Amino acid sequence: GFAVMSAVTVVFALVCGWMVDRYSALRLLPYFLIPLAIACFIAANFTAEAAIFVFMICLGVSNGFSSTLLGALWPELYGVKHLGAIRSLTVALMVLASALGPGVTGILIDLGVPYPLQIDAMGAYCLVMTIAMALLAGGGWQEPQGFDVPAAFEKRKKAGRREYLRARMRDGRAEVFASEGSGRISGLSWAEGLVELDETARDIAPGDLVRFIPYGSFTS
Repeated sequence: GFAVMSAVTVVFALVCGWMVDRYSALRLLPYFLIPLAIACFIAANFTAEAAIFVFMICLGVSNGFSSTLLGALWPELYGVKHLGAIRSLTVALMVLASALGPGVTGILIDLGVPYPLQIDAMGAYCLVMTIAMALLAGGGWQEPQGFDVPAAFEKRKKAGRREYLRARMRDGRAEVFASEGSGRISGLSWAEGLVELDETARDIAPGDLVRFIPYGSFTS
């Protein structure tokens, strides 16, 4: 059984690496606990010898995904500047949780909670966390609807980064807030949406087409 789990872990660690490059770690995050949930339900409810191999395969899939996925997730979310501190915190919390787990399980057994029921609860917890992470990671997210409209402003933009300017529509044209500083709270109440400027270098003059995204399209 352990040989099967080890082989599956290696294979799916490589598969996860390919999927992270293709889809991003954040998109994969909600789903890596599903094989672990299946493994928990098998362990709690089946006693046949064949169930051991199915359990180990599911556990190997989850282990393979987590070993690759979590390493790619932190720099994708937070960058690399504080990666060491982030990794140290998450590993410390994981070790702490691993140490507390057997003690909590033992206490529950002493209180009369059957061990198979606890394993079922762990599987249910994995499914609940899958749904929660899908929502937090943008599950069901739809691309905001934008419109190409004439600009009512001038701007010289360098290449290499995408910019979003606070903007509003007046007389069929998009005008932007006077200050681009992120600390200007007044711009939030002034604006009705965002003007999106892609990564290419541009010299924008009044009348040039720009993409305007109304705030309402983020919630529709």
